[in-house]
Amino acid sequence: MTLTASLIRDRSLTDRQGNLNMTRSSTHNPLHTVSHSTLTLKKATWEEYRNAFRACRDATRKAKAHLELKLARGVKNNKKGFFNYVSSKRKARDNVGPLLNEAGVLVTEDAEKAELLNAFFASVFTVKAIP
Repeated sequence: MTLTASLIRDRSLTDRQGNLNMTRSSTHNPLHTVSHSTLTLKKATWEEYRNAFRACRDATRKAKAHLELKLARGVKNNKKGFFNYVSSKRKARDNVGPLLNEAGVLVTEDAEKAELLNAFFASVFTVKAIP
């Protein structure tokens, strides 16, 4: 059995039917066990590690797409699960940390930070005419 096949069949990543688990422990860092045990104990090559990483990444993406498809199909029967998932994806950071202006002064007020960011992006995305 290859390294990649053994990782996909690992109980920490799959359930009894062989489907990828979407629990916090399996999706938080699926390569933690792989990188430690494979690289330190088994002395795997970089190609084996890269292939294992890609297999885990692809399996995680496939499981996420499957979960989203299952939630979308079952929205009429499971509205709570669907809207919990949507609300978890809508959460965003609402604050910007302190910034330094051109003079090197720390800017903490929201209006000043907005003006500073506006001036920066305007200078970056403005096309200057070349004489």
